Amino acid sequence: MKIPTNIVGTTLAPRSCEVSWRRTTNFAAGIGDVNPRYLDDTRAGGLQVHPVFPVTLSWPVIATIGEQLKGMVPAEAVFRMVHAYERIVWHASLAPGDSIRLEGKIVSVGATPAGALVVLGIEARRTDGEHVYSEDIGGLFRGVETKGMDAGREIEPHTEIENREPIWRESFSIPAGASFVYDGGSEIVFPIHTSEAFARGVGLPGIVLQGTCALAMATSRVLRHVSGGDPSRVRELSCRFRKPVFPGTTVYIETLTESNRADAAEVAFRLVNPNGETAIEQGYLKLADLET
Repeated sequence: MKIPTNIVGTTLAPRSCEVSWRRTTNFAAGIGDVNPRYLDDTRAGGLQVHPVFPVTLSWPVIATIGEQLKGMVPAEAVFRMVHAYERIVWHASLAPGDSIRLEGKIVSVGATPAGALVVLGIEARRTDGEHVYSEDIGGLFRGVETKGMDAGREIEPHTEIENREPIWRESFSIPAGASFVYDGGSEIVFPIHTSEAFARGVGLPGIVLQGTCALAMATSRVLRHVSGGDPSRVRELSCRFRKPVFPGTTVYIETLTESNRADAAEVAFRLVNPNGETAIEQGYLKLADLET
């Protein structure tokens, strides 16, 4: 069972979607973020969108990737895929009421000790053509080999400082039902997050929290720490998912470097599970004025 590296460049079916206020507020509520910027539609300037919200728009693309790559990627390999990497680069703001078109293609395939890493690149534009954001989604096909030389662009992490002592640290609890709430709020549906039987059937000790939920919860707290919770300054967000996070546990968000100014900021962060293991590593958040 191998994934050929010559699938790099393969385009996926474009997808158009509406960004509704209900969807953006449900996402914020789904991660327990009650920031009025996301929930209060009476505030001046209207509702804003959480920086991790794009993952909900791209999920239908991920959910159908097996069908779209049928004949190129072995069907049995698709069930071995886990979310390993996420990167969102903002080019313009996104708001409820926007109509978005997503265009995706395979941008890289490479071998790792854990399996084949396939990166899907998505470009999101308004119907008038304005570029809103770019998203890279890395899927690790556990135990699957590649066929051919590594191809496409290489993913370069922003930070390699995992052993550094934290500058700032905050603990927070993951509610026992968090994965169910996020399932509904994000419309990202996969049974390892909501079915004990399924999760145990694939070798997990139980239900695991969605990686993007953990990332969104962590991002909310870093954003409050460095920017008063203002999502309009976010230009880029990326991370690698390393270890699972389980509902009903306490985790720790830590910043490792902070360069925070009025006009720009860069923060390296990680999320640590109760066992002291890094669950999200190489976290990177870049903030600036979206109007500059």
